[in-house]
Parts: sequence; structure tokens; C-alpha cells
Amino acid sequence: MFESGDLRGLVELAGSHRLRNGWVLAVRADWCDVTAGRPHGISYALVLMDQRGERVLGFANAHAYDGASDEDPFDHEHRDGRPGQRFRYAFTSAAALIEDFFTRVETACIRRGIAFEFEDDVS
Repeated sequence: MFESGDLRGLVELAGSHRLRNGWVLAVRADWCDVTAGRPHGISYALVLMDQRGERVLGFANAHAYDGASDEDPFDHEHRDGRPGQRFRYAFTSAAALIEDFFTRVETACIRRGIAFEFEDDVS
């Protein structure tokens, strides 16, 4: 079980955060029962969507990843440039998840020559 203080930061990040180019970072995090699929007691999705609402990349634990066994945690990522595929993500902490997500978002922006800047009005 992970420390609740660590997970609280993920829950507090929940909401929509718009980049200046119109892309949106959508973060959902809710407490849940501890299960084999969600052993850390939190259900989450961190998603970068383009201006059309299409997923660019994301991290989630709503369901299993491609090739997972029934005993594996659901933690997975949707990688930039690999639509429709889910890859195992080794969840170690909420802080690491948040850092990994923002690193991937920044990389996706850089690949496209887009400034990784938030709008002033964050909701």
C-alpha cells in the first residue's frame, strides 16, 4: 500500500488544465477499494488531448494493458505515436507518475515544436 499523503497530491491535481495551443491535460483521480488491478487504492487517468479532443498520450489504471495477466496491476500508458496500444507502466508513487506524465507531455510538445505553456486561467 502506498502512503495516502503521496496519493493525495494526485487527487488534488484532478481537473482540466489547458495549454496555450489549445491542448488539454485532463487528470482524474479517485480513491477506490484496493484490488489486484488497483493495489494502491486509487483509480486514475492522466491524459493529454489535442485541440480536437483526441488522446495524444496518457497514463491510467481503468483496465489491463496489452498482454497483462489476471494478476497484474492495471497501471498502463498510452504512448505518443502509438494509438490504440497500451503498455505496462510500473507505478511506484503518485509523485513519480505525475513526473513521468509531465515529462512525456513536454516531450510530445517539443517533438511538434509546441511551447509547453499553460493558459493563465486554469480550471
